[in-house]
Amino acid sequence: SYVRDMQAAIQLLDKPEDAPAAAADLAMLASQLFDFAIALDAPRQEELQHSMETARLVADLGSALDERTEGQPKSIALNIGKARALLDVTIRQLEIGGPVVH
Repeated sequence: SYVRDMQAAIQLLDKPEDAPAAAADLAMLASQLFDFAIALDAPRQEELQHSMETARLVADLGSALDERTEGQPKSIALNIGKARALLDVTIRQLEIGGPVVH
């Protein structure tokens, strides 16, 4: 899943030699997650809107991205920021979790 792949990439941000590629992967994965999310049919979107598990996963993912941005070189922080922005747009597009995420 995109979320698991993003979680794995976030862990690589702690390794300086892997961080540039991991940050680029995060931006790409977040873009793919958005594309996937908007292509879902209405019943599946509604299922995600009411899933507390999904809300927690994306909230945790957002927090992890926020935590890893600080102290990173500019190019890495920029890609992490792109991933975070795309995640936020995906959350808003699908209206995931309401009060859990926002």
